[in-house]
Amino acid sequence: VNQGAMFEKSTWARETAQRTVRDVIMTAVLALAVALPISVGLVRRVLARLERVTRAAERLGAGDFDARAVVSGRDEIALLGRTFDTMAASIADYRASSLGKLIDAQRTSQAAIDSIPDPVLVFDATGALVGVNAAAGRLTGLAATAVTAGGRDALAALPSDVRSAVVRARDHVLRTGVPYVPGGIDEAVVVRKEAGEQYLLARGTAVERADLRAAGATVVLQEVTRLRRLDELRNDMVATVAHELRTPLTSLRMAILLCLEQPDGQAGMHTGATLLRTARDDCERLQATVDELLDLARIQSGEVVLIRTRVPVARLLGDAIAHADPRARERGVTLVVPPVDDALQVLADADRLQLVFANLLGNAIRHSPAGGTVLLGATADGGFARFEVADQGEGIAPEHAALVFDRFYRVPGASAGGVGLGLAIARELVVAHGGRIGVDSAPRTGSRFWFTVPRAAKPADQSP
Repeated sequence: VNQGAMFEKSTWARETAQRTVRDVIMTAVLALAVALPISVGLVRRVLARLERVTRAAERLGAGDFDARAVVSGRDEIALLGRTFDTMAASIADYRASSLGKLIDAQRTSQAAIDSIPDPVLVFDATGALVGVNAAAGRLTGLAATAVTAGGRDALAALPSDVRSAVVRARDHVLRTGVPYVPGGIDEAVVVRKEAGEQYLLARGTAVERADLRAAGATVVLQEVTRLRRLDELRNDMVATVAHELRTPLTSLRMAILLCLEQPDGQAGMHTGATLLRTARDDCERLQATVDELLDLARIQSGEVVLIRTRVPVARLLGDAIAHADPRARERGVTLVVPPVDDALQVLADADRLQLVFANLLGNAIRHSPAGGTVLLGATADGGFARFEVADQGEGIAPEHAALVFDRFYRVPGASAGGVGLGLAIARELVVAHGGRIGVDSAPRTGSRFWFTVPRAAKPADQSP
């Protein structure tokens, strides 16, 4: 009986244990099935809140100072979001503060300095380079953000002449506190580039503190290439005009003195006539020089009014050849005019164009060798008529070809001519007609001068 009872008790215990294990397993499975979706939801909610903070931080880093996370709750993530929003608000207030405005003003000032085409260099009280604009950066090879590392050594990248001028202006300002003003354009230093020579004139100004003491110096390298050229042109003009006026005046004075000293008689009369012809030629040369000066002055002042009419091109060329032929024959030069379309006409002032032809043909004849040929032609070029004067002379080097139309400019080494106003007058007249003028030339290949004049519109009753 006892053994049977014990057996039944152990069986019940085993079954009870199995049921308990099964219930535990079922409970665990059920708990897992319920907890998993809840956990996933909680994780997603946490990640979404963190992502909101992350996106707000990215917007703030990109410059959007109105970005806010706005995370609700009382947990750590909500605390992080509120802290971030407080920081973003403080940054926005900082930008709106006077310091933020000062930074914006500094950037605006730098942008204004960079817009200046002339190089600008800024030095501190010790003479160290602390800032440059874009033009100075190209000259020194330094970026505006890298100059402070160079200090005084940063000027080593400048050409020696430019460096000396900058140092002289900088030291004067730092020593005296007075702006440095150059004595004249002769103090300009030259920088040689592929495009040509560039002249720079250093000017210095003190950078003052609140107590009006010099806290640094600013040196501006003002480009005066054009002013230098005008100064040279003025000097050349005075010398050229003086020479061109003095030579015929001297000859004229000598002819008059010789005429007064000639004895009476046939031989004296013959010699006197020769001297008078020489004096006449000198007077005509003087008159031509004065006329050129007055013509250029009237054209540039707008006093010359063009009387435009329909003019056949063939007639213009014929008149130009008729005026230039005597001089060409005297020098042994042949004038050639290719056939021109009889229907080609221009709307122009015929008398003013003859002055252009006279200057171009006169130069071509003067620079052509004896036995040479000068060609005068015209062709249609769209809405313009293109005229060309080609010679067989010594030609013009490229560096002088762009300057031959300037006033008082004469190609170095060229045969003697006038005062250098003929081509300048021709250019002014062509431009007044609405055309263009130029030259194609090279040394020892002759020159081809050309200019264009608007064509005359065809009459309404004429078929196109």
